[in-house]
Parts: sequence; C-alpha cells; structure tokens
Amino acid sequence: MSGALVCLATGVGALFSPVHEESGPSMGVGWVPNVFVGVGAGAGAVAGLALGLPFGAENGVATALAAGLVGAVAGGLGARIPNTSAAVSPGDLLVKDRRTFLCLWFVSGSAAAVAIGTGTSAELGLAAGLAFGTFVGTGGSLWWRYATTRFLLAARGRVPWRLMGFLADAHANRGVLRRAGTVYQFRHLGLQRHLAHRYAAGRRR
Repeated sequence: MSGALVCLATGVGALFSPVHEESGPSMGVGWVPNVFVGVGAGAGAVAGLALGLPFGAENGVATALAAGLVGAVAGGLGARIPNTSAAVSPGDLLVKDRRTFLCLWFVSGSAAAVAIGTGTSAELGLAAGLAFGTFVGTGGSLWWRYATTRFLLAARGRVPWRLMGFLADAHANRGVLRRAGTVYQFRHLGLQRHLAHRYAAGRRR
C-alpha cells in the first residue's frame, strides 16, 4: 500500500507542483501565509477524519486536528527561487534544489506519519507519511524531474550519465557553452541551430 500511495503522490505532485518550470530550481524553503494554508488545513482535516474514524470517534477527531495542522504548515511552504544573475553555478544550484527536496520530503513526511499514525496505526501512518512527503517534496523542487529525465535519456544513450560533469567540461574546457547566471547556454548560435536541425531531422525519419 505504501508503494501505491507514493506513486500516486508523485503523480499528483508532478501535475500540481507550485514551482513552475520556467522558475527553475529552488535555493531553499520558506513559509509564507497564503490561500493554500487554508486549503491544506481543510484537506488534511478531511483526510485525517476519514482515516481516523474507523479507529473510533475520538481518534478520528484527534487525527483530523493533527493532520489539519500539518496540512496548514505544508500549504504555506514555498521554494525560494533564485534570480538568473545569482552568483552560483548550475551544479551548485542543482545540489541546493536536491537538498530542498530531501528536506521537504523528510520533514513533511515525518510530521504526517506522526499525525496519522498516532490516531490510527503505525503502518497507516508510515504509508501516509511517505505519500505526503513525496507530494510536498515533488511540489517544491525540480531536482526529481531532472533526475528522472536524466535517467531515462541516459538509459537510451541520449545524454551522458554524468550530465552535469559533461556540461561543466563543455563550459570550462571546450568553450562550447557559456554561463549566464545559473544556467548554461550555447556560446555559438550557429552550433545550436545546427544541432537543433540534426535533432529535428532525426525525429522525422
């Protein structure tokens, strides 16, 4: 059951991520009161009540209150997005974003596990914690998307397994890429167009 919940939460996190693709990876986590605090509190309370009622009315109410509090706190979490002129390398930014994911996953997952597990059972609390932690982590970080995409492309031979090392070498030693703030760009527009043309021609075959 835990595995199914984790997969479901990951899918939901991908569809409703509060970090937009154009915003880029995050530099950390902050908490800002917004409408999602209320949404998270309501959703947590309903979920906690539904999970806790089978264990008794008292447990249902206690679980609803605890889960509502966890949902409210999670609803206010937000990623700190760097500006494009930030003095940090793309590799360092990716490391910070990965830390954001792990922090969100662990903290929110642990809180949900305690909130649900106290009023229900240890197994149900663990499943809820894994699911909720994955949902919050994938919603507040882009690292997991990078990791998944890199794995799929590398497995097909489309990119190197050590992609960031490859890009850093292309920038520092080969002169193919340049750094523009926190991202890499092609140094020569003609090369970019040439590679794009080859890629489009390959897809048409």
